[in-house]
Amino acid sequence: MLAWLRKRPEVLLTLFFLPLAMLVTETGLLRRFDYLLLDPMLRLRAAQEQPDPRLLVVDIDERSIRAMEQYVGAWPWPRSIHAELVELLQAQGARAILFDLLFSERDLYRPDSDAYFDEVLQASDRTYLPVLQLDAERGQGRQRFVELPTTLQLRMEPGGDPGEDGLFLLPQVVRPEAWRSGTINFVADADGVGRRYDVRRQLGGGWWMHSLPARAAADLGAGLPAADRILLHWQSPALQTYPTVSYAAVYAALAEGNPFHDRDFFRDRIVIIGASAAGLHDIKSTPIDAVQPGMYLLATALDNLLNGEYLLQLPAYWRSLASGLLVLALGLLALAVRQSVLLVAAATLLMAGWVMLDWRLLSAGHELGTGAALLLGAAYVFWLQLLRYWRAYRERQRTLQLFGRFLDPRVVQALAEEGLTESAMRGRESEVTVLFSDIRNFTTLSEQHSAAEVLTLLNDYLGRQVAVIFRHGGTLDKFIGDAIMAFWGAPMASDTQAEDAIAAALEMTQVMERFREETGFHAFDIGIGIHTGTAMVGMVGSEQRLDYTVIGDTVNLASRIEGLTKDRARILVSAETRARCGDGTRHSFRDHGEHHVKGRERGVRVFEPL
Repeated sequence: MLAWLRKRPEVLLTLFFLPLAMLVTETGLLRRFDYLLLDPMLRLRAAQEQPDPRLLVVDIDERSIRAMEQYVGAWPWPRSIHAELVELLQAQGARAILFDLLFSERDLYRPDSDAYFDEVLQASDRTYLPVLQLDAERGQGRQRFVELPTTLQLRMEPGGDPGEDGLFLLPQVVRPEAWRSGTINFVADADGVGRRYDVRRQLGGGWWMHSLPARAAADLGAGLPAADRILLHWQSPALQTYPTVSYAAVYAALAEGNPFHDRDFFRDRIVIIGASAAGLHDIKSTPIDAVQPGMYLLATALDNLLNGEYLLQLPAYWRSLASGLLVLALGLLALAVRQSVLLVAAATLLMAGWVMLDWRLLSAGHELGTGAALLLGAAYVFWLQLLRYWRAYRERQRTLQLFGRFLDPRVVQALAEEGLTESAMRGRESEVTVLFSDIRNFTTLSEQHSAAEVLTLLNDYLGRQVAVIFRHGGTLDKFIGDAIMAFWGAPMASDTQAEDAIAAALEMTQVMERFREETGFHAFDIGIGIHTGTAMVGMVGSEQRLDYTVIGDTVNLASRIEGLTKDRARILVSAETRARCGDGTRHSFRDHGEHHVKGRERGVRVFEPL
């Protein structure tokens, strides 16, 4: 089992990445990578949408800050200004008014202005004010939830803590009877970008409170989702997501006693009053823009809740399962596709399909979040390719080492460049030309010299002859005592294999002559037999030891022909080898007729190359 696994890195890698992908997705460790895919999708969806025409933003922009100085001086303005604006909007038929401005501190220098604002809001059942929950340690300023005004509509879940308390910025400018309020806390993801909005703000201890857009939407008759938060479904890719008018322009019309545009401009509109002026510090980072005024998040959340077009994040276990399925699919793909280029192309198509699945789910109102899964999928393919490359590299190195024992180094390099590896050399039928060379009178030589001298002489001789075989493109098969076995035609096919083998044999006799003269062993002689035919060529052996060799009757016949050379010629070749040389041969031959050899019924015709 372990040996099978070692040969299949795809399985091992899948077994590693599968739980990793599920764990990472479940715990959200790579959640930021989900946003790399989610944000472009949110922008793409936003470009296809139209905002609810009922929503309108009144913006305290830089122009308003400057223009209002002639009426009320520098910011902060008296609350009576907002009171007058609320009266104007109500007089022109606005359906609801939501402030995205905090009124948590009373104006000690203009108490009458605060009183006017309170009076207007007490008379209005359509104006909503924000609450901000603060993160602070227990201590001064914290209030018990049970003691807060009922107009805030705080709720305690069964089993909640009646003694729980918290710290809030409440609309203290007006009396609690007018606190039609909800939270406006900015909900940032791990990367600091706001993509979500509270429906219910969990306050701790089993208590919760509606967000401001949820409170207004519920009062306007919309059903609220069961989820505590929604993923905002943006309705426009523009920085100003909703139709926006300048606060100063609206107030100028009011101050001059004229309707803004026309008397029906605000009729049935839901007006959000907020600030985009840089000095008022209500700029948020969103998928639409890194510097988007916070009132557009509120407006988008309200739009989503009013029309039921919000997005919900799928439970973590579904996302974890999807990530695991992606890695599993890549693992099966890797087992089926061995070629690197095809695997990368197929994996890319598979992951593109995963993106389309995410898009379809998002269009149906659910966020799957496949960015992290795709990252892990890409990492899986990368590591798989790396492992495959490493295995191929190691196999190539083993091939170089293995064939370096049998072949000329230049041939070995050519094999490596062609991509031939050890596994590719396992048993194939080829036409080969086999050469056997044996030393005559070797026994006499051994008797006349010590074993060490004989070994030195033999190594010298064999080394010279192997160099000849390599020089003529042959493959050294093995040494059999003092005999040499070599072949041509594998691992690289050759049309001139018979001629090359004969040329090698002729040079081997010349090398033998020089060796005899240099050593003074004049009785030293050799016989060489050559035969061409079909044989099985490949790696033979065990896991511990493999040899590249040739097996078959062709080998046996070449050995028998070498035995016929005694008292006839130094080199004899079969009729098949002679025929393989063709008519335009560079060798001439002397016919030695037919001879019977052991193991064959028919005679063997042999020739001596000259």
